Amino acid sequence: MTQNAEQVFIELCDQAGIRWRRIPTAEKDREKRPDYEIEVSGNYVVVEVKQFDPNREEKKALADLEKQHFAAFPTRKPGGRVRKAIDKAAPQLKALSKGKLPTVVAVLSNVLDSHVDPYDIMTAMKGLDTVPVTVPKDSNVQPSFGDPKSGPDKRMTTNHNTTISAVAVIRKAPEAGYVLDVYHNNFAANPIDPAWLRRPDIRHWKIPEGSASSLISWESI
Repeated sequence: MTQNAEQVFIELCDQAGIRWRRIPTAEKDREKRPDYEIEVSGNYVVVEVKQFDPNREEKKALADLEKQHFAAFPTRKPGGRVRKAIDKAAPQLKALSKGKLPTVVAVLSNVLDSHVDPYDIMTAMKGLDTVPVTVPKDSNVQPSFGDPKSGPDKRMTTNHNTTISAVAVIRKAPEAGYVLDVYHNNFAANPIDPAWLRRPDIRHWKIPEGSASSLISWESI
């Protein structure tokens, strides 16, 4: 069943006791604005909510899964939809926050939680991994492989998207309600203090300091 990301976001806020308000759309030139402003522990945070719906191939796979309990899902580039969400949300968040308020891109997937697993968020922020290969001139000598390191398609750096404080993933809880995984941007100009949102149904994660590759685990904070 397709979930409406904004409605789910509101339900999650009500569940967590988070005060929220819808940001009115500007009439001038139909200017786009972020969706919500929330208040947590006396601090204001601007939030843009994004919903990932299945494409044609994914719809077919979901239908096959329902009918025959197995399906072949299409291959995809890790973090692709999260990167697009960041790219679309960043200008709006920067304009409204004026560089002074923390901001969040909140995402919800209607594709069995595909596109929003921890590696998707990691590669969207840190880039796809590359492995340097040295090929000797002597064909009798085997090529050597270096350590993997993050490479292209990164969205969070010291100079890019520092306005965005975190990417948050909304999911259904196993029993009832929702859970929120907040993946913090190490380069955020206005970071979110995890203490503002410290609840069992809200979890906080960061990329370990000094990590060179995306092939690492998120660190709980």
